[in-house]
Amino acid sequence: MYLLFFRRAEETKASAEKSHHFRRTASDSIAAGYGLDSQEDNYLTLFSDNIGAVLNNDAVSGYDSGEVLKSLSDEKTAADIKNADAIVVSVGGNDFFHRKDIMIDALKNALLHGEGFFPEEVTNIYDEYEKNLSRIIDEIKNMNPDAYIIVQTVYNPFLKQTLNFSYINVGKTANRYVTRLNDSIKNVCKTKNRVFVFDVAPEMNEDAENFYGTDEKLDIHPTKHGHATLARVFTEKFNGLLKD
Repeated sequence: MYLLFFRRAEETKASAEKSHHFRRTASDSIAAGYGLDSQEDNYLTLFSDNIGAVLNNDAVSGYDSGEVLKSLSDEKTAADIKNADAIVVSVGGNDFFHRKDIMIDALKNALLHGEGFFPEEVTNIYDEYEKNLSRIIDEIKNMNPDAYIIVQTVYNPFLKQTLNFSYINVGKTANRYVTRLNDSIKNVCKTKNRVFVFDVAPEMNEDAENFYGTDEKLDIHPTKHGHATLARVFTEKFNGLLKD
């Protein structure tokens, strides 16, 4: 998970050109550029460069939605939110990764009941996530009612792989869970004012070169190519948001 903040720099006599200052906190390994040879290839760095922004990278370990909600009471985080013109939130994957036992059982249940089956324990995770995401957005709005809030969808790094678990295709089954998670994101955000969804999942999911994982190795992290894809999608959607 990460929060990404940016604000417009004040105009000076030396330059009337405005830039954006980004701050990212509570970052996960994806946003931190895990596996990259250079942080210059990190999608947030590329995105910031594309829009003429300055990125402040404060990467820490990944949070689930409950931990993100608690982090909003941090004095430094609250100050960043209050000073931001826009805030990007990416959260959701860790709500499931932190509950691996439940998700492994869900794969087993998919074998017994069909791949569209959602056990009650998994449904409870979605319900908890939606409540937390709604509260995260509301808390941010309470601190900064004028800020634009951008929520990023979650991608499925296994969709183009043939990895199987007990005769269940991991990518296909995981996609049902990821799709439902992204539906949760969209459903929560559409009830909020000045909240926008940046749907990165479609383009990320369709190209196996976006990920380090193979049919023999589970790895959710994007490659240099994947970071470039994320940066392009983010830039296109951000520029579209500015035009609107």
